[in-house]
Amino acid sequence: MKPIPGFAFFLLILLRLTQPSYSQSSTLRFEHLTEKDGLSNNQVTSILQDREGFMWFGTRYGLNKYDGYNFTVFKHDPNNPAHTIAGTNTTGIHEDKEGNLWVTTSGGGLNGIDKRTGSITTFLDRFGTTFLKLYEDRQGFFWISVARLGLVRFNPKTEEYIQFTNITGSVVAEDTSGRFWMLEPGRLRTFQLNRRSGKYTLNPDHLFTDTTLIFSSARMDQDGMLWIGTRNKGLFTLNTNASPLQLRPYNPGGQVNQSINTNGIYEDADGFLWLATTEGLQRINKKTNEVITYRSDPALPGTLSSNNILCVYKDREGVLWVGTV
Repeated sequence: MKPIPGFAFFLLILLRLTQPSYSQSSTLRFEHLTEKDGLSNNQVTSILQDREGFMWFGTRYGLNKYDGYNFTVFKHDPNNPAHTIAGTNTTGIHEDKEGNLWVTTSGGGLNGIDKRTGSITTFLDRFGTTFLKLYEDRQGFFWISVARLGLVRFNPKTEEYIQFTNITGSVVAEDTSGRFWMLEPGRLRTFQLNRRSGKYTLNPDHLFTDTTLIFSSARMDQDGMLWIGTRNKGLFTLNTNASPLQLRPYNPGGQVNQSINTNGIYEDADGFLWLATTEGLQRINKKTNEVITYRSDPALPGTLSSNNILCVYKDREGVLWVGTV
């Protein structure tokens, strides 16, 4: 396979620094890949590099595999529903600990993809609704949030599942003490799971409710800090190792954009945070609290083609990919 080129794409946008280190430059050069290049749709919602090195891109209309030369597109085929992607709008891509590829879609359930043959198997389609988020815990179980139906824990090895109908949020992280952190509409909370019985206990002392906040995304960093994005009030932090737990706004210099998208927080291997916002791409240096914003400028070549960023991902070659609207 040809190495993935080190440039920037839209509506995949691939970033390459003009200097050898992130810490040395705030200048990025962008080049673009669109439907004209074979991408199935120009709204890229999720990005993943698998262990073989192939890039996968979820869009509003179809899943794409990129080998450095061409795109292979996976779309729903109503004439062959049993062996094609169920649902057209891809909401997430995940490679599990065994190297298997999984895709969640809007309206089509959970899809398992055989990367060798390209064959697709649909799971949990009995729910027949929108699958929003998939999180794999330390024991290899999937936690999948299902719109309006609650939370489902799925065992990919046995295909067994447990549905938690009274939890309507999505699991975003598991901390070192075994607590699961979960976003619900207007609130953040934790729960403990009894692995043997499958029963859970919500922690009432670990509930943060603010109906003015519209939570959109969250990510646990390498130090146990939970970074939480909202669609209306920017970024918040919560130190999961601290006692008492405190939810704090994070906005050094008033520079953090207020609307952060779903899949909007990403930490790269160097410890930098990247925010996918509706007003551009932002990079945060957690050590210095420096915030750099990258925006579109039609008058300047090599800038973003859109300021509405949907997702960010850094591959093993050190290249940052950005999906936009």
